[in-house]
Amino acid sequence: MADHDDFERLMIRGLTCSPDQIKQVARAMIAPSSGKVAEFAKHMNAVAMETWLIRARGCLKDLAQPGETGVIPAGSNNQQGKDLAYKGSGRQIELKSGPAKSQTAANAGIGPMAWYFGDTSKDDLYAIMSTSMGTRRSSWRDAKKVEASKKATIDALVRYFADHHLRTGQPAPAHLSNVLRAVALGFTTRKAVEFYLAHGAANGPLLLEADPAKGLVPFDRSFRPHERIIVTAIRRGPVGIWIHFEGEMSHTTVRLGPNWKNDDKSTGVKILADNWVSHPCFHFYVNEGRKV
Repeated sequence: MADHDDFERLMIRGLTCSPDQIKQVARAMIAPSSGKVAEFAKHMNAVAMETWLIRARGCLKDLAQPGETGVIPAGSNNQQGKDLAYKGSGRQIELKSGPAKSQTAANAGIGPMAWYFGDTSKDDLYAIMSTSMGTRRSSWRDAKKVEASKKATIDALVRYFADHHLRTGQPAPAHLSNVLRAVALGFTTRKAVEFYLAHGAANGPLLLEADPAKGLVPFDRSFRPHERIIVTAIRRGPVGIWIHFEGEMSHTTVRLGPNWKNDDKSTGVKILADNWVSHPCFHFYVNEGRKV
């Protein structure tokens, strides 16, 4: 599977580097060291990718507001959850290397996620998501024990969701609905969500999607201001559980579910992430698979 994160890091580099480096970055984008070519680059050669980068850089210039004099990377630590920022204003830019399918709109750790669900403490969610990792680390060679632990974790999440008033066919709780509105608008960290809850959509990030022909184009995946956001399904599967939401009028969708996203090496042995052993979090997918 292509690594969208790696590709987007190269894309950011290509959009912010000096003009004499564009050709080099373009070559890396179509032939990454991992060998996993992103979908966006599969049908491009180096010349086409270089042409696209030049066009996309022009789009960023065209979308600049007075006083904005270029773009810089927003930061490698992802604390802002954004990719680029305009110099002069600091206005944030979120990039997508193609339609939203299979690309997360946001990740949230246990603390922020518990707050999103309306908890005053992260303790209950932490006990479900983190404590069980010890069992799976110690028994990772025993597939039956690992699968039993996974099932127990999902059973506990089902009860947690029910305790927090998430029921199929019913509106999502008000606080969580507002979090979903914020995430859809590009406010993707707790700090950013708190800003949205206090001030609304003002000063939100510019959302841009890579288009092979046009360069970078704005996209909108927002909910309507006062529509109800309905829990359309809570689905268990072989690799977890997902809550599905949909706006009654906009039909904007969000898929939200748990993830243990990294391998674990704390015991001196590499235990694969498939065993749910490290970095528990939740992923949000907005308008997944839809051209927005």
